[in-house]
Amino acid sequence: MRYFSSWGIAHDNVLDGYTVVPNETSPSAIALYVKEATDALCSAFNGFDYPLNGIEQAVEKMTSRTW
Repeated sequence: MRYFSSWGIAHDNVLDGYTVVPNETSPSAIALYVKEATDALCSAFNGFDYPLNGIEQAVEKMTSRTW
């Protein structure tokens, strides 16, 4: 649950973003892979760069949940 203010309009209808996360990756290292996978999407909106510390916080919240 994050708020994103308007950063502009993306002029592409389709963007590809992916990364490979090795199975042995520790939960604390996942944020770097999330950033890599989402950089193209974020930058499509006037070059927006989502800060790594925000991604780390979101990943920490998701990986610390008990299901």
